[in-house]
Amino acid sequence: MDTETQNTDDTEKCTQLRCLDYMAEYRHCISAFHQFHQYYIHGKFATCKEPKERIKNCIKWKTFRSEEAKKRLLNSLTQEQKNMHTPDPIWTYRSSPPSDW
Repeated sequence: MDTETQNTDDTEKCTQLRCLDYMAEYRHCISAFHQFHQYYIHGKFATCKEPKERIKNCIKWKTFRSEEAKKRLLNSLTQEQKNMHTPDPIWTYRSSPPSDW
């Protein structure tokens, strides 16, 4: 993929982004339910730094067309996708039933 095509794809991704979605993500992050859940699971409260930065970068991109803000926003989203982890299966898969079954 050449650079011009990638820049066009990035611009299309950014034009589809809605700052309200990031505000909703931030509102969820600072909610009491989410904070207590994070404390129960991880032993500490969530900082909500990422959603706040996404809001700032999205607003900068939408109002001033800041290329730096666009890059930071896309990097943040890419990093989040890389960090998504599906848990390892609890059960081992088998190809046939046990012999005594």
